[in-house]
Amino acid sequence: MHIQEGSYEDWKKVAGFHYRSHRVAFLQKIFVLKRGDRVCGAVVYVYPMSTAPCRKRVLKIDSMKELNEKLARVARVVVHPKYRTIGASVKLLRESLPKCGKPDV
Repeated sequence: MHIQEGSYEDWKKVAGFHYRSHRVAFLQKIFVLKRGDRVCGAVVYVYPMSTAPCRKRVLKIDSMKELNEKLARVARVVVHPKYRTIGASVKLLRESLPKCGKPDV
């Protein structure tokens, strides 16, 4: 199994296995876990919310431009039921976080 940057089409292949809405807004990046050509899981990174409480006190960032440059938020992590309980989501997050391109997630 390997991790690679994916697309919204890749996300849609596993989105149905997530308990929340399958639509995701403000996409930054999507990474997928693949076994051969089969999409086994996905993680969706999005831009941070502008109204997050305590953000200014914790991060010391005032502008939305700077916030978007330095921060990402994990919106969804989905693994196909066939590949659950084997550490697939841990692998997906561990290997995609450094590739996300943001110092803070």
